[in-house]
Amino acid sequence: MRYISEKNKKNILIFFNMSKTFFEKVSNLDDLLLLLNSNDVNPNNIFLEVTEEEALSDLTTLKEYIRYGKTLGFNFAIDDFGAGYSNFIYLKHFPIDLVKLDGSLISYIDKDVDDQVIIESIIKIARHKNIKVLAEMVEEKEEYETLKRLGVDYLQGYYFGKPTPYIN
Repeated sequence: MRYISEKNKKNILIFFNMSKTFFEKVSNLDDLLLLLNSNDVNPNNIFLEVTEEEALSDLTTLKEYIRYGKTLGFNFAIDDFGAGYSNFIYLKHFPIDLVKLDGSLISYIDKDVDDQVIIESIIKIARHKNIKVLAEMVEEKEEYETLKRLGVDYLQGYYFGKPTPYIN
C-alpha cells in the first residue's frame, strides 16, 4: 500500500468523470469551487472529464461551460478519446487541457500499426492546440515503450501499479 504524505497532498491531480446533469447548470461549477475552497484544494489540481455523450448533447453550451470553468481554475479533459467518431471536433472547438486516449487504442498498441498511426495523428493535433495526451490502460512493457516512442505525455495503468487507496 502506498501513502501520500501531507507534504505532497497539494500536488495531487484529481480526475472527475462528470455526468451529463453536472454540465446542465453552470452553478454546479460554483458549488464545486466552494467545496474545494472549504477543503483547501486548488481547482488547478482538478480535471473535469467530459465524455462524447456530454459533448454531443449541446456543443455551444458545453464550450461556454468549459470556458467559464477555466476562469475558475479548473482543467478539462476529454475522456475515452478515440472511442467515438467525432472526437476531433472537440480538439478544434473546446478549450480543453488534456485528452485521455481510450483503452481500446492502447491494447496491443505495440503490434497494431493502424492504432499507432491514429495515436500519432491525435498527438500531432493535440500538440498544435497545446493539449496534453494521456494513455489509459497501459498494462504491458511493450505498450509502455511504444506509447513513449509515439510521444504520449502521460501514461497510467496496471503496468505502473494497481490503484491504491488514499490514506489521510
